[in-house]
Amino acid sequence: MSDREKFGTDELAMVLSHFDIGVIEAIKDFPRGSRKAPKLLIQTERGEYLLKRRAKGKDDPFKVAFCHALQLYLAQKQFPLPHLVGTRKENNSMLQTMGNVYELFEYIRGSGYDNSPEATYDSGRILALYHKLLRDYTPEYEPPTGSYHYNRQ
Repeated sequence: MSDREKFGTDELAMVLSHFDIGVIEAIKDFPRGSRKAPKLLIQTERGEYLLKRRAKGKDDPFKVAFCHALQLYLAQKQFPLPHLVGTRKENNSMLQTMGNVYELFEYIRGSGYDNSPEATYDSGRILALYHKLLRDYTPEYEPPTGSYHYNRQ
């Protein structure tokens, strides 16, 4: 099994300096998802955040912008999802620096799927809402080739 990518100390200091999230109280590794995309759980005086460095090959700024536009649209419609945190200077949803793409999200605590009928019902209800809200969505950016959205055009 390969090792997970990690943030360097200098890298972390430089990246976090671009976000206005208050005084940092704790930083913990968040070893979930792709091993090539390091993630950290950051506790501050203002709340909890998840910092992610996009994996190489998954960091095309246009593809990231497409995803972020979709997330921002859903957030505007009050869909329950972790909100993106914009950069300090330009309120950009992604930070491009040092040859990498970074994202910072508000962190929402949750639990794993327990296979119960109630959890299954809730999942279906939320998925239906997601599709209902996106029915009339028109992306600002061209959907990435090879994606579900691109193939529906």
